[in-house]
Amino acid sequence: MKNGKFTDSASLKERMAKYKAFALAFSYPTRETLPEGVDLATVEKEYDRLFRREQIWLYLAEYFPSSQKDQILFEIGGFYKAFGVEPQKDRLDSLAQTSEFLYYLLFKALYAREKQLENWEEKWQVCQEAYQKFFQEYFSKGAEQIARQILQAQPISFYQEAAQELLKFLEEESSLWKGETP
Repeated sequence: MKNGKFTDSASLKERMAKYKAFALAFSYPTRETLPEGVDLATVEKEYDRLFRREQIWLYLAEYFPSSQKDQILFEIGGFYKAFGVEPQKDRLDSLAQTSEFLYYLLFKALYAREKQLENWEEKWQVCQEAYQKFFQEYFSKGAEQIARQILQAQPISFYQEAAQELLKFLEEESSLWKGETP
């Protein structure tokens, strides 16, 4: 990647923090996953309305053609397996799970470089390429649709802000690779 955003440690840490925040925001709400001062009962009620009654699916594969869903899940599973990740909380393609995975790829790249691990340049490159491919082919497409559906459902401020922040972040991340292919 030619853009310095992937190589800049401060930028990577900021982006990692955003992925962690998205993973928490789009998981089932608990006291531990919510920011201080946010009412758990209100967010639980809204979660049930949006993601159960309104049936806004928090799964990336649901936003691809039906004929591709199994293949998408298979490929996402292949990414996880290649990096030694075994999701157990939810479906492989959940917005929370995939946010955690992208966080992990950024963390792994940054760790290899900062600790100057053996063959760190190669590890850095592998993580960078996997991140770009996963983001562009799976995450951005489904995450954008999820965020747009949430906003259309006129959610409480917690989910409205999370969806707006996700859309803004997706646009920023996508701009990192303008003109580049994985």
